[in-house]
Amino acid sequence: MIAGYPCVDFSAECYDGSYHDVDSNEMSFKMAGILAWRNVAPKCRPVLLEPLMDVTVWTPDDTLAT
Repeated sequence: MIAGYPCVDFSAECYDGSYHDVDSNEMSFKMAGILAWRNVAPKCRPVLLEPLMDVTVWTPDDTLAT
């Protein structure tokens, strides 16, 4: 969506649908999700999140400046 990075915290609810043995399969439900995303994405004002990391650095005592 923004700069080609993956999107998180997106959910879609499928309502007013039906299942038919001949016409319904896993791919049709995946496509419904993809089409829902394409319909909503331009309206949702996405934000590019910066990576947050917790880093711990260990070093010998003799390399520390006093």
